Amino acid sequence: VIGYGATSKCSTILNFCKINQKQISYFVDTIPEKFNKYYPGTDIQVREYTKDWWKKDNIKYSFVGCWNFMDIILEKEKEFKKNNGRFITHVPWCRFI
Repeated sequence: VIGYGATSKCSTILNFCKINQKQISYFVDTIPEKFNKYYPGTDIQVREYTKDWWKKDNIKYSFVGCWNFMDIILEKEKEFKKNNGRFITHVPWCRFI
């Protein structure tokens, strides 16, 4: 499992739920200032988003940190979904998409 969209609001969830690199290997994000940094209170690194982010490590599950953009993400990441990738969200309830 990796994370998609390294937002500050996600940091609260990660720390509250005691999620670390054992559960989420790393996050991908598009903002260069976040690359190679770590979420506060965790050992989860933020890496650069690439078009084929999910192919490198054969990712099948991705926890969405920017859940308020879920509709845009689903539209943008059709190939991930087409290749049996699943997004995990906790808003408005925990589910796989």
